[in-house]
Amino acid sequence: MYEIGIFDYIMAGLWLVILGMGGFLYASLKSSRNSAYRFYNYALWAKMLGGLGFALTYSYYYDYQGDTFAYFADIRYLSNMFIEEPSSILQILTQPSGTFNSETYHITSKLNFYRGEDTFIVIRVITLLNLLGGNTYLGTTIIVSFISFHGVWKMFLLFREYYAKIETELAFSILFFPSVVFWGSGILKDSIVIAGVGFMLYYLNELIVKGRLSIFKSFFLIFVIYVTATAKSYVVISLLPATALWLIPRVQQNIENKAIKVFISPIIFVVGLGISVYLFTLFEKSFERFSLDEVVATAQSYQDWHYYGGDFERSGRGSSYTLGEYDATLPGIISMIPSGISVTLFRPYLWEIRNTVMGISAIESFFVILLTLYTFWKVRITRMLYQFRTDSFLAMCLVFSLIFAFAVGFSSYNFGALVRYKIPCIPMYLSVLFVLLNCDKLSFKKRAA
Repeated sequence: MYEIGIFDYIMAGLWLVILGMGGFLYASLKSSRNSAYRFYNYALWAKMLGGLGFALTYSYYYDYQGDTFAYFADIRYLSNMFIEEPSSILQILTQPSGTFNSETYHITSKLNFYRGEDTFIVIRVITLLNLLGGNTYLGTTIIVSFISFHGVWKMFLLFREYYAKIETELAFSILFFPSVVFWGSGILKDSIVIAGVGFMLYYLNELIVKGRLSIFKSFFLIFVIYVTATAKSYVVISLLPATALWLIPRVQQNIENKAIKVFISPIIFVVGLGISVYLFTLFEKSFERFSLDEVVATAQSYQDWHYYGGDFERSGRGSSYTLGEYDATLPGIISMIPSGISVTLFRPYLWEIRNTVMGISAIESFFVILLTLYTFWKVRITRMLYQFRTDSFLAMCLVFSLIFAFAVGFSSYNFGALVRYKIPCIPMYLSVLFVLLNCDKLSFKKRAA
């Protein structure tokens, strides 16, 4: 069991100062050209302090140190061995997980997460960063939170580009919502995934919508998709139909000749649909754990494990829930869609609080309930439908939020896990609500599709 020492605090303090000063200088240069950067320093410090709070919570609050320290055990071991055998460590970090190699077996046999690519990707990404963090848990957490922040920042810049008049509401939804800041800043998959979603959306917009073709942007996008899909393939699968809904109309909109547009629109739709189906099939083959044949078994195993851990409130695995009985068939799963979405977006309820962390999550969920009800009270259904029909980006956000909310709500069965898993969809869902509430002052003409 790793114990935080004085050197952890020294490295954390050092990186807070270095990255904080660097962020201040960067924002100062950018703020004169883009007013959005007035949020940059506040958001950066919120993210880094959120990562520090996450690390200290798992160190001193939970009896069970969780996956974050299990990951760090492998990271720390590889970092130590890097000093002695740098070529062997680089080979391990670049070869497929689970590969047997007699030259590196004395190292890989001692790793917790070497066999699974979806977990070993965390080790691949963070091990070299840990060297910068002085091989300390707190120092490395600050660096991870800094990098993760910039993926979230790209998401904010993208949303602000579409809805500049409500940048304060967007900043709250994307940069400052407590659970997104806290659970998306530690040494976990979730920090990688939330950053990956932000980077993917931003660079898809740059390359496809704006047509700013770049070799670097293209390769970086491919890299981000690979890392995110490897860590949690269902995130990318959830994004496929949503981004198609967004990008296909934008491609059509960029065609000025009406005759060509009428002729090519069905072709674009068919090609886009074909690409989506192909990518979905590719993910099925590459990530069998989330294939259609395995989805029920995977969900049930998650449900059994998390529900079993429901009595251990301070273990980090407590606070279980159930959606009720269902048939393990496609119609049975479809019947659970409303319950799965509801539990992700609106639970735990205030009367379901069983510990401190769950209490904070319940307050957030209550806020989301109130904002949702207020939106339906203030905005007519017909107006909502019009906004989604005329704004493909907004429609994308809603579709992804709902698909993803069902996926994690249906499979988690534990509020402690759910509060982490759901963070990619919360910023988008809240942003959708704020856009709908302010649709009268937002101009949709330029985004109509």
